[in-house]
Amino acid sequence: MRTNLIGKKRNKTTTRAVKRGAAKASGRTISNAAAVVAELRRIRTKKYRDGLARYAIPADKALGVSMGQVQQLAKRIGRNHELAADLWRTDVYEARLLCAFIDEPDRVTPAQ
Repeated sequence: MRTNLIGKKRNKTTTRAVKRGAAKASGRTISNAAAVVAELRRIRTKKYRDGLARYAIPADKALGVSMGQVQQLAKRIGRNHELAADLWRTDVYEARLLCAFIDEPDRVTPAQ
């Protein structure tokens, strides 16, 4: 066991798993809205789509991608204002959710 900066113990295997996950996530770059939506469709599950009802989210425009997977995809994509605008126009729930993570805050206008 190793300790972090605030003195809490952390497991070595957890640290290794996080590093491996980060390496996997940095694989392919996605640069257009169609590719992002295709990736979202690839990782969707019926379980998550059915679970959206608990949060009063209509499933007619949702794919069923977990928040964790959306965040991982956002890390892979990075900041991109134009892509965020294109994703918003797709009218897919998870694509719109992804916009919040990849848009550049200083370029967002009140009209958006």
